[in-house]
Amino acid sequence: MYVANRASNSITVYAPDATGNAVPSDTIAGSSTEIDQPVGIVFDAAGRLYISRVNPPSVQVFSSHARGNVAASATITGSNTGLGQVIGLAFDAAERLYVANGGSNTVTVYAAGANGNVAPIRTIAGSNTGLDGPFGIAVDTNGRLYVANVLSSVITIYAAGANGNVAPVAVIAGSSTNLNDPVGVALDGAGRLYVVNASFSAPSVTVFAPGASGDATPSATITGPSTGLDQPNGVAVDHAGQIYVANSPFAAHSITVYAAGANGDAAPIRKIAGLNSALNEPRFLAFGPAGP
Repeated sequence: MYVANRASNSITVYAPDATGNAVPSDTIAGSSTEIDQPVGIVFDAAGRLYISRVNPPSVQVFSSHARGNVAASATITGSNTGLGQVIGLAFDAAERLYVANGGSNTVTVYAAGANGNVAPIRTIAGSNTGLDGPFGIAVDTNGRLYVANVLSSVITIYAAGANGNVAPVAVIAGSSTNLNDPVGVALDGAGRLYVVNASFSAPSVTVFAPGASGDATPSATITGPSTGLDQPNGVAVDHAGQIYVANSPFAAHSITVYAAGANGDAAPIRKIAGLNSALNEPRFLAFGPAGP
């Protein structure tokens, strides 16, 4: 498991069974990396690691074996890219890269292998899109794009190939959804949608059935004092259905892991936290091609 630590400008790597005050098995950090306040993190099919960078707005690419103080092998950056306040990252089956730009309320899409000052091949932007502080994003096996809009507490869903000032094909919003400052999204193999809600008063993970739309009631909601959720940001689901959440409060940085099908005030089955863990404002997390 790979974690983007915003405050320490680092990527920390943990063994699949890591728990407690676990020391990372590897770390990508140092002046040569030029990592700056990373939030988004994702792998392509070849195992290359993609990281969002705040300054300048860019997406850095590291080789599958990158460790330590190493330079990126490629960087998408420049005036042609349309990048601005880069946050969430995702790939589709054709290896196109999707980027959520929170500051400009856009999603930009790049060709496989994009590098340098390249223009996006598509841009979703405009008043019809419903984008409002896009943060986390995910793409399903059919190419549909899911976006967590933190400012409006809405999940917008776009058709495969969406481009321009297009309306979403579905929207999840309303009082029944329990959405409250949604920041991270993930899909499991069955097409269920997992959303982390960063609400200070009631942080949660809400789970929606495939095809959910409108004022849909979640099929599960993980929330309550036993959960250990605290300003959650990123979410990922492994092949066994276990749910991993990055919690990013200023004093108790942690990764909490929940059993498949967890619901209600469920305690995590594992928790990574402590000084040895080197977690420092963990935001998003990702599994390498081999899994967590």
